[in-house]
Amino acid sequence: SKLNFFNQQEYQKLNELISEVSKMMDGLIKSVNKTPKSYILNSIFFFFTLLYSIFYVLNPISAQGAEIYFGTHIKEASLNEKFEIGVFLNTSGEFINAVEGSILFLQDFFELEEIQNGGSIITLWIESPKVSADGEIKFSGVLPGGFIGSRGHLFSMIFKAKRTGQVTISSAKEKVLINDGTGRQAPITK
Repeated sequence: SKLNFFNQQEYQKLNELISEVSKMMDGLIKSVNKTPKSYILNSIFFFFTLLYSIFYVLNPISAQGAEIYFGTHIKEASLNEKFEIGVFLNTSGEFINAVEGSILFLQDFFELEEIQNGGSIITLWIESPKVSADGEIKFSGVLPGGFIGSRGHLFSMIFKAKRTGQVTISSAKEKVLINDGTGRQAPITK
């Protein structure tokens, strides 16, 4: 601010963003039980935090919504046939850093064989995808570098058809957090 690179309002916003990102990084470090081992590592974190904050002040991104959707190569499955359904995230142009939700399916029709999260855009799972007793697959995770895109792979579910009939798989309780240092939720498109 003293060198007139920013006006007072931009300078204050930048300081707030740096503080928020620093808190998020500190929480992330504590959550994985790792502590920085050197002054150089702390300096690198601070430098990237500063660069990100400057970029965000100069290039704000507006909220447009996000969508969790499914993808598969099959439309019908025979009895006892195994098939894969992918769970994907469309950020609708939003830069996001965290996602959570649940997937609902009827256990009378499907048997969940396996959940695969290899190749996921989520690099830090808070709750790895797993099925509860009532047939709900819950998940939550963080994308420390953030993500923007229309086909972000979250995980895949391998099912086996137990009965015939038309069945719907749906998502619920979705939360997608915008990577803006405030923890603001992106609107969800259903």
